[in-house]
Amino acid sequence: MSATVWKTLDARPILAGGEHPLERVMQDLSQLPAGQAYDLLTPFVPEPLIDKAAARGFAGTSTAEGPGLVRTRFVREGGEG
Repeated sequence: MSATVWKTLDARPILAGGEHPLERVMQDLSQLPAGQAYDLLTPFVPEPLIDKAAARGFAGTSTAEGPGLVRTRFVREGGEG
């Protein structure tokens, strides 16, 4: 995906603190400008979050970047990027 990254959220500290970033991510995605991307950093592939975002019209692609680091990039389905 070649879209410009609009915002990146490193959710690893949130998850380590026993909280879930779902509401924050969904709020951020609702503000995502057309043609832009949103990156989420987690220690694992956030499949339930990807599914929830997909139900709202966002495509998510995860890439392992190292031990304990997965980057999931979200873009609007049918949008550029």
